[in-house]
Amino acid sequence: MRKVVYFFCAALALLAGYSNAAPISAAECGDQYPFQQQIDTAAQVYVARASLAGPSGVQYRNVRLVCRARSVAAGVFEQSRTTGFEIDLDVNVKNSHGDYVGFETKSISLAGEELTVTSSEAIVVTGRANLSPPPILTAEDCDGVAPPCRPNPARGALVVPGTGVPKPADDGPRGIDRAFENATLLFESKRFVELDALIDRYATLKDRVDDGRFKLSGIDDFLNFAGQARNDALLGEVESWRSENSNSIGAALLEAQHWYNAAWRARGGGLSNSVAPEGWKLFFSRLEKAKSALTKSESYAASNPLWFTKSLEVQLALNVTAADRLSLYKRGISAFPEFFPLHFSYLYGLQPKWGGSNEAMAAFIDGVVTSRPSDTKAQMYTRLWWYVDQISPNEISVFRDMGASWPRMKAGFDSLAKNYPDSIWIRMNYASFACRAGDSATYKRLRSEVGSNFVYYGGAAFPSNFSLEVCDERASQLSAVHSN
Repeated sequence: MRKVVYFFCAALALLAGYSNAAPISAAECGDQYPFQQQIDTAAQVYVARASLAGPSGVQYRNVRLVCRARSVAAGVFEQSRTTGFEIDLDVNVKNSHGDYVGFETKSISLAGEELTVTSSEAIVVTGRANLSPPPILTAEDCDGVAPPCRPNPARGALVVPGTGVPKPADDGPRGIDRAFENATLLFESKRFVELDALIDRYATLKDRVDDGRFKLSGIDDFLNFAGQARNDALLGEVESWRSENSNSIGAALLEAQHWYNAAWRARGGGLSNSVAPEGWKLFFSRLEKAKSALTKSESYAASNPLWFTKSLEVQLALNVTAADRLSLYKRGISAFPEFFPLHFSYLYGLQPKWGGSNEAMAAFIDGVVTSRPSDTKAQMYTRLWWYVDQISPNEISVFRDMGASWPRMKAGFDSLAKNYPDSIWIRMNYASFACRAGDSATYKRLRSEVGSNFVYYGGAAFPSNFSLEVCDERASQLSAVHSN
């Protein structure tokens, strides 16, 4: 899957430094500054994610607010200067031997995401942070999680204080990751009862982000992240969780995820003939433990769609029969017909590397779309091919090599954009596919509609071999040809 890159990361991928620019001044940073609480929370979120050992494996100090200026691509050949706030802090993380490796300065966004600063002018403006009390948070702001928590953003918020650029309220990867962050913070602070409540709430599938995806996917991200811990301490945390709720769905899924990740760690990522006999032995024994955790919890955990997605992952790795895997998928989609990530989980196993084929994936997609209500057929077609594109190598074209229909995908994107009008993420990906399909007219229209908001997700929505710059250049060349 292509990594998600948030606002400043996406911008950095587009920018070149101002080698001859004047030093940044405080006036350029504007007069609207984030609250001190926002700065502290962002630092805490980053620290919670910086070590698989959890907060106890990280030290941090000297948190400071920084204003940076960079050049931004304003058009195909034009650049403009922009400013934005970030946070610098010194971080000291324990290595695999339990030893601290020394403090190192990290630059992060206000969302707690680490940034790679390639070229910029900067000044430290910590003293100008907004120290007035921020709006009082309630559990309603955090989908039922009591503060401290990561709240849903207010409509009309600014992505960078002082810029006047509107921020997508709860859109794209950022929206899903907010659910992940709240789950991570609850787990790290051992607020297991609240974490169970959040997971149960999201399992009702009523909470979505602005692009129509379910916030339950943020819980899946949390399980994948927390389950990467390389020691048995995590299993101790699972037991602590169960001591408060013996039928905790989250605890059962995390135990299964732990053994699933441990199995792949023992196997390694190489080709089958490169795996040592000991690696295969550990791989299958740990997968059986993951399967056991899921089987033991089925009576209560199968009320959550993630039980089925995790079970499909484990089944695929264990090489169960195609009939058994199809049977499990059908059970899941019958119980949760609207949870389209279940289709993704089954599609993943139809890839050629798992013994499937491009034709098998295309046939599955057609079958799913045929069974959908008429008003959702177009959207489902687009979402499924969008997912296949994400899991396919860059050199594979879903249009040229796999038989996807651009007119049908385009109709689906139009429907998605109509149903989810606040989503920039949908329009960004729509533009990306239009570029790759050779539909320059649609690309230029979307490029114009999204405007400067392309800096939000441009790097994530466009694959490396069809970058935003490449698509802009292609559209420019086609326009020149048509004008002659």
